[in-house]
Amino acid sequence: MGEEATKTIKTRLHVASGERSWLHDARLASREIFNQTICLTRDGHNRTEIQREVDRDDFLRNNKCAVVGKALQTWDSYQSLKEWWENQDDPDGGKPIPPSTDNSGAYPLVMAHTEGYRLTVDDDTNRVQFRISPKPYKKVNGHLRGEPDAMDELRDALTSDEVDVGQPELLYRDGVYYLHVTVTREFDVPEPDTADTVVGVDINERNIALTALNRDTMRTKGTLVLDYGRVKQERQRYHTITTRCQEHGKTSIHRKLDDKEERFTE
Repeated sequence: MGEEATKTIKTRLHVASGERSWLHDARLASREIFNQTICLTRDGHNRTEIQREVDRDDFLRNNKCAVVGKALQTWDSYQSLKEWWENQDDPDGGKPIPPSTDNSGAYPLVMAHTEGYRLTVDDDTNRVQFRISPKPYKKVNGHLRGEPDAMDELRDALTSDEVDVGQPELLYRDGVYYLHVTVTREFDVPEPDTADTVVGVDINERNIALTALNRDTMRTKGTLVLDYGRVKQERQRYHTITTRCQEHGKTSIHRKLDDKEERFTE
């Protein structure tokens, strides 16, 4: 039976035409849409109402829908974390804080493939060309750079009918724009009774441990531990510090903390 797996490919933008300032403006607009979406969600508005309220002339509607979707995912994650915290007998750290709506810094621009952005492979140079539409009737063009293996995988995805290229995020760090592209492919999963490998899963409050075993010899083929408890604690710590910085007007420290939190959760 077929299952889907999604991977994020990290690339850098080399801008050949168009204004980099358009990308910056779009990321600021994304922040405003994110903040509005969180406020409206908190007040009980549904997605259709939110889409209508945050509509604006200087931002592509398809990009707006993508940013609203990401904001709603952030809200759902907060609700899940709060529910998890409330169900702990002796929870670590403070109570989860709702997503901030006071941050005025830029936010990742989320786009739909072939609408907000388009990727193609140049037959002559073998480069992956991009076209990003940060504003209506405004386009930024160039090519992507990245690790050779990552670029090969992205080229394969763009030229294959079996791989879906999804929503990317446009990020900015230390003077460089990055495009994180998601690719989804389907693969066959053997029936449990005939699979060569069996996987044991151990779930507890702080992590998930997986162990892969050879079915015939029961020898361990590999292990993986996902420590989501630490991620939740660190994100909560950053939220607490950020809130205190906002209360005292320490905006420069606030921006540095946002960047540190983003790098940690990646």
